[in-house]
Amino acid sequence: KSFTFRTEEAGSEGLRIALPVNRVMIENGRVTYEDVDRQFKAAVTDLKGSVTYRDKSGSVRVFLGGKTQAGPQRNLKLDYTYFMNSGMFKAEVSFKDAALAAWLPYALPGKNASVGSGTFSLDLSGEGSALSPGKFRMKGLMSVQKGGLVIGGVPVENLDAYLSVDGSRLNLEKSGFMIWGGKASAKGRAWDIFERPKYDAEISVAGIEAARIVPKTLSGKLDLTAWLKGEADKPRLSMKLIWDGAGVYAARFGRLEAGALLDSQGFELIDINGRPAGGNLSGRGRLEAKAVRGKK
Repeated sequence: KSFTFRTEEAGSEGLRIALPVNRVMIENGRVTYEDVDRQFKAAVTDLKGSVTYRDKSGSVRVFLGGKTQAGPQRNLKLDYTYFMNSGMFKAEVSFKDAALAAWLPYALPGKNASVGSGTFSLDLSGEGSALSPGKFRMKGLMSVQKGGLVIGGVPVENLDAYLSVDGSRLNLEKSGFMIWGGKASAKGRAWDIFERPKYDAEISVAGIEAARIVPKTLSGKLDLTAWLKGEADKPRLSMKLIWDGAGVYAARFGRLEAGALLDSQGFELIDINGRPAGGNLSGRGRLEAKAVRGKK
């Protein structure tokens, strides 16, 4: 039977957390979880644990350990305690070296992402009185090692990333990967993620092989740096590009440099400089986006 847990703040609209538990099957120490909406299925085997009631503290503790799908032996731990007198609970959950291919489809549903290699580890703890902002605080670390995946047709190789969470704040501690032959690194943070998310992130990529982006059309190598700042509904993306040996079909531009800004007001080409066929190329401009209201 399908069912959903929901928690809502009294008198508030939109503040809702839903945990879809479409189907859970238990057989011979094997627990299979299936989310029909996301077309996702995962299994935990060799499941063992205990349930303990402590009269002095009025608490019930559930401890479970097992092996995740395609993971090493007994790499999953769940420790949950509920305090009946206060209605508070605390929990710890950890994965160790779980197969990234088995879990990423849940975070990125659909056919826009695929995984070829890599492992995923997680170590989170939390406590509170309800699964809602202001009543539940979570902290911990999530990491990906040696990930190889394709997102939206873009190949990402040798991904190593470390993400920490503390309450309503996320921090990308460090991240490194290869994309189109270039070496990339990223760092950043997000805060107030349950109410009005805000971002401050930076990504740098050096040595991108242009021919791998559009074969038989582009040539040369690119260095790209991008900065993302602002709120979720008002992001501001600025970029700087250096393209050495720039070429489009037979046209050669030598070294091409450009800067750009994208925000809620439009797109601005801050500056572009190059030397096509021994000449000079330079320019700048802005394309604005304005809302058009229809007449009734």
